[in-house]
Amino acid sequence: MKIKEFNGAMNYLTRPDTRTPEVKKAAAEKQFNADLERKNKLKKSYEIPEDTSPVMYDQQSNSFKTENELKKNFQQEDMKRWVKNTTALNQNPGAFNRAVKESEKIENLPGYDVSKDPNLYRRIKMYSDEDFGPGFDKAIDDEDKALKKLGRDPMNILQRNNIKPFNNNDKSTYPSNPEQRRKLDAIKKTGEDKIPIRKKPKPIVKKDPITNYKEFKIDPIISDPYSALPPEPNDPYLDELEARVKANQEMNYQEKVKNNSSGLRYFNPIKVNRND
Repeated sequence: MKIKEFNGAMNYLTRPDTRTPEVKKAAAEKQFNADLERKNKLKKSYEIPEDTSPVMYDQQSNSFKTENELKKNFQQEDMKRWVKNTTALNQNPGAFNRAVKESEKIENLPGYDVSKDPNLYRRIKMYSDEDFGPGFDKAIDDEDKALKKLGRDPMNILQRNNIKPFNNNDKSTYPSNPEQRRKLDAIKKTGEDKIPIRKKPKPIVKKDPITNYKEFKIDPIISDPYSALPPEPNDPYLDELEARVKANQEMNYQEKVKNNSSGLRYFNPIKVNRND
């Protein structure tokens, strides 16, 4: 494309709108209705309530809006004026932040139905008049985060923890079962499967020392069981054989000594032992 052709195309695309205000308003209303219909179809597919309130023209923003959107804007404007005129909250930032958090709670939003709330902790708090303390409020916030992770298919804490133990004879306990798989996926998304289970420690029972025990005697322990037996008498025949062997060894020893001290061996004797 040449530079002249590009400039001509840009001039055509950015040309001023010469339509009359009535035609512009009709075109804007038609476009808004088409967008609203598309949004309602998308909300219906996600099972979200549709906005069927009548379409109205807002002069301040010079655009079309539904009646619910205008009401929401009016509520926001009233909130701004209330915050601006309430000097006590403006002077105390902590009180202002608490007021903002209190107004953003789910139970304070319009159209809230406690009987349809999947957060069972909040149901208990709403139905009870007792003050459960900040720990219970933290549990409510944690459950809201877990339900937010589940998206369009929220399961309360009782449904998530009601997983049947695996049984080979029961097909409803198989991981391939749709209901069982739905619960397992919910546990995995919320990260509750990674939370370690802490076992309750057993209480330490301090026992009193035993004082009224009875003494009893036992036989002494003998390391050599044969040491207590009487020695056996010597055999005369074995004693005679032992004497003959010793006499023969002594005769051989004397013969070696005699040979070691005579002749040339006298100059270089060999060491002789009695037991050789």
